[in-house]
Amino acid sequence: MTELTLSNLGKQYPNGVRALDGFTLRVASGELLAVLGPSGGGKTTLLRLIAGLLTPTRGDIAFNGQSVLALPPPRRKAVMVFQEHQLFPFMSVAENIAFGLQLQKLDRQTIARKTAQALEMVRLEGYQTRMPDQLSGGERQRVALARALVLNPNLLLLDEPLNSLDAELRAELREMIFALQRETGVTTLFVTHDQAEAAAIADRIALVMEGRLKQVDRPRLMFERPADLQVARFLGGVNFFPAQKQADRLHTPLGILLVDPALPNGEGVATVRPEAVQPGQSDCNTLQGFVEEVRYQGSVVSYVVRVGQTVLHAAWPPHRVFSPGEPVSLHIPPQKIWLLPGRQAAV
Repeated sequence: MTELTLSNLGKQYPNGVRALDGFTLRVASGELLAVLGPSGGGKTTLLRLIAGLLTPTRGDIAFNGQSVLALPPPRRKAVMVFQEHQLFPFMSVAENIAFGLQLQKLDRQTIARKTAQALEMVRLEGYQTRMPDQLSGGERQRVALARALVLNPNLLLLDEPLNSLDAELRAELREMIFALQRETGVTTLFVTHDQAEAAAIADRIALVMEGRLKQVDRPRLMFERPADLQVARFLGGVNFFPAQKQADRLHTPLGILLVDPALPNGEGVATVRPEAVQPGQSDCNTLQGFVEEVRYQGSVVSYVVRVGQTVLHAAWPPHRVFSPGEPVSLHIPPQKIWLLPGRQAAV
């Protein structure tokens, strides 16, 4: 297994665009890291640099502590799977999977055995002779995944591999990727712009925005403890209000709230995720308000609740639906309140 280390990595294109700047990151051996961020943020450039398809302007890329900048792509064995499967249309499924093995000049028996094993891994036994145009979108991506895994890569680089699939197929293939990564132990970078997808599949999430690494953390901490206001907004944060913290008290437009005393004292921007705003009363941080908007979204119901002059967004299960204009009690658990750096004008 391979540990990946990126040190002050940067990439500037000839037209002056800086795709990556000062990018430093360590990915542990056997880790599945989701690389999350908006389109155009530098995620694909990052994978291409690691694979050796692009040359960095500065910085270093190391596998297990050894720089690979001088190594061509085949010797790095950092294999990419793209959003579009890029199968050879004139080759059968088995021929597509075997292509990389043939380039390694392995004998026919070894190629046949490894190809069969790869087909079994992605649950496509019996598909050897089918052509790409005879496969569904999900099946084509599974062949592309098998073609990558059959090479026993040092790193598996997945560039939004589920983006062109419908919701049901996305979920199915995401679970397959997760299971295969755990089975093989290959260090994997999974690029996506889907926050829920990143949280569902990854050991950690690396958030990339405007070519810079904004935050790296476990999924739950990433969502509940964002590094700054920009990160919080990208991850779906909508509840922000100016605050002043002293000890375990937070002075806000909602009143004085109890918070984790470990939060830094002083002025900042308080945030709480919609799903952390709880209906009903509690022994602390109970608020009274009126429902302004209700939006049914299947597994949850989204609410806009006015508390005094402040609006709170909440997301509650649909077993009890409140109506617009209805009074409602709600509470915010102290450990769910996070204080972002910045002044009140940033809200």
